[in-house]
Amino acid sequence: MAFCRSCGNTTSPNDKFCANCGQPAALPPAATVPEHAAAGQPPPTSSSATPRKSGGFGTAGIILSIILVLALGFGGFAAWQWMDNSSQVKDLTAANESLTSEKADLSSQVSNLSSQVQSRDATIASLNATTTELTKQINDYKAKYPLKNFTSEFALQSWLLNAITKLNPLDDYPDQYYMLQRLAETDGYFLSVAIWEDDQFYYPELYAVAGNVVYVCYEDGSIYPSFYLP
Repeated sequence: MAFCRSCGNTTSPNDKFCANCGQPAALPPAATVPEHAAAGQPPPTSSSATPRKSGGFGTAGIILSIILVLALGFGGFAAWQWMDNSSQVKDLTAANESLTSEKADLSSQVSNLSSQVQSRDATIASLNATTTELTKQINDYKAKYPLKNFTSEFALQSWLLNAITKLNPLDDYPDQYYMLQRLAETDGYFLSVAIWEDDQFYYPELYAVAGNVVYVCYEDGSIYPSFYLP
């Protein structure tokens, strides 16, 4: 314990001035070091010079370490999750681009097939029109020239006797036979003209079918059976 030299007030070792009179406080006498200890030993240190470590700081360090480990673990998981998500996004993007390309290719194929179908339909329509026109021409030809055989010998004889009345008697025999052929076509009958040569002379003959018999016809109206059809 220390006292002020001026007023005798009690002061603490840490006070530099007296709280009562304001005079400088007396410094405590310096501690003497024994001679036998000064040579080989260090001066003693007060136990209060080095603060003791509190046990609470170690607990806080452990807690902070645990929090740091958890934070690092969560951060690593988050980084891994982000990389995994990024990889999935890239895969999905590539798959989407592939599907888009396939869709475009399929659209091109559909367009090409549609063009082919339209071209085919146009060709079919043109062929149908051609078929219709040809059918009409055939029907018109059949209506104009429905050539047919005579139903009987009597029908052939009756037609020939009527037809020779339309001939010109001044015409040659070949001309008269061709005229009978044209008259038969006009009436829708088939009559064939044949020319035979004998000793440099030419003889025309008419052939007509009545029933299953082929007849030879002449310009005078006579007919003769030539041969029978099976």
